[in-house]
Amino acid sequence: MDWAYASPQWRALVLGDTPTTQPPQGRSVATSDNLDHKRLRQPLIQAFTVRRIQELAPFIEQRAHQLIDRLPPRTPFDLVDDYAAPLTIAVICAILGISDLDQNRFRYLADRLSYPASLDDAHAARHEITPLLRQLVENKHDRLGDDLLSHLLQINRDLSVPQDMLTDTELTGATFTLLNAGHQTSIHLVTNTLLCLLTHPEQLGLLRDNSSLLGMALEETLRYEGPIGGALRRFAAEDLSIGDRPDPRRRQSSPGHAVERPP
Repeated sequence: MDWAYASPQWRALVLGDTPTTQPPQGRSVATSDNLDHKRLRQPLIQAFTVRRIQELAPFIEQRAHQLIDRLPPRTPFDLVDDYAAPLTIAVICAILGISDLDQNRFRYLADRLSYPASLDDAHAARHEITPLLRQLVENKHDRLGDDLLSHLLQINRDLSVPQDMLTDTELTGATFTLLNAGHQTSIHLVTNTLLCLLTHPEQLGLLRDNSSLLGMALEETLRYEGPIGGALRRFAAEDLSIGDRPDPRRRQSSPGHAVERPP
């Protein structure tokens, strides 16, 4: 996953024409391996406790009901624009401590990252959102709140081994991962679940008769029609030989992972 091991062609294609070997938003759990990955992941594990996630439940339920109440009765509406997307971005912004006034801007940039008009558009969106997230991290240092990003910063401060502490660049990478990975995946889970139920009316009937099956329905949707097919590219830390031909441009991160070939 570490882009330092990618070929220059891959980095130019996906990250843009930049001399750096890492994404502009910084290294994160999605772009690191081994000990670096463990170090970056540990504070996230501590911040995302079951208790803290459960504390978000009332807010999520309230926002979900508010959005449902706004839907026009007996009139067509857009499930993504009118419900799934605003619910998802509201929850992610609550996790990161982003104010309501900034939510539309972050949603706009997150949408461009997920569905860019072109590679140049994706690069532009990534470079536009990075300073916003960096400023968010810097502001949180002085004004810790009760959001999960603030808890992550506090956990980082309390680490007993200075070498384990995340830099502000790495904290920016963590916020980027939370925003980008949680935005479209949650939207797709909502829409995929409804689509699966509408195309399997017998399952919809079971759920209508017994709402306690909702958790199982979501789990089954994740298995049957998951919200994402695959997003991570994998590169090896050393050159590989394909058959009897050495090819230093082809890399994979570990046995069993698919080989990435540059254009």
